[in-house]
Amino acid sequence: MKLPLVNRFLVLSFLCILALAVGMGFALSSVATRAALEWEWENTAAFTRRQMELSDLDALFAGPRGQETQERWRTEVSHMLRLPGVVRIKVWDREATVLWSDEAKLMGQRFPENEELQAALAGKVAVEISKLTKHEHAYERGRSELLAEVYVPILSKETGKVLGVVEVYKTHDRLAATIRWGRIIIWTISLAGGVALYLVLLPLVRQVYGREVREATLRAYTGRLEHEATERTRELHKQTERLAQLNALAQTVTASLDTQRVFEAVVQGALQLLHVTLARLWVIKPSTGHIVLVASASSPDRPISL
Repeated sequence: MKLPLVNRFLVLSFLCILALAVGMGFALSSVATRAALEWEWENTAAFTRRQMELSDLDALFAGPRGQETQERWRTEVSHMLRLPGVVRIKVWDREATVLWSDEAKLMGQRFPENEELQAALAGKVAVEISKLTKHEHAYERGRSELLAEVYVPILSKETGKVLGVVEVYKTHDRLAATIRWGRIIIWTISLAGGVALYLVLLPLVRQVYGREVREATLRAYTGRLEHEATERTRELHKQTERLAQLNALAQTVTASLDTQRVFEAVVQGALQLLHVTLARLWVIKPSTGHIVLVASASSPDRPISL
């Protein structure tokens, strides 16, 4: 069964608005998630660099690696573990060797195959959210299913070259919860906005459609009235012509004393009034009782045949 035009329009409008709301939800969720992640990593990197600058630890990256250096690292860096979500810190030199970590077993180990570390040694902040499956994660497993590893390059104040990297391990739970709530809010607003737009559109469409239907009905009714008026005018004109012809025939019959002329006027009038192609008048002759043809007339395209 074919739906009426207004119902088809409303269905298509609903589908279009739904597609728009879903598209906006996906787009805004993606943008918000990316923005939240970038904000988190950038703030972590900025805070780490600030701590390195305030503690003046640049010289420790290239200095001797004795007990005094390890104590200095522990004193200046370990307090970062008290920050929300931070579970581990590693300090790397340019040779991908762990200079210091809150896990003493990691110090002195090398992991040159770490791609994020190599990117940080090239001067870029690198981030990896992993399930702790690499060899270097042996001491982090069990803390959380997912951990975010933020690799922060530390630059020299004088030359601007990379001295080393500070890696901060952060739990992903708090950030994931924030992102999840943000997505819920975005999807709620997108879908609610789509529903509100449809509810605003619905009465407008019905109002416009109703007006179109009324106008179409009025136009049809007006056309029918015009047609009926035209037909009645034509019929009245025909009746007027017939009355005029009858009046002319009556005047001819009453005004003439010539019988033959009266007969001819009668057949001519019958030809015009009855709209026939041939008219003949027969009369009974009193003297003989025979029926005789006294007058005949035909339309111009049909000759008279007696």
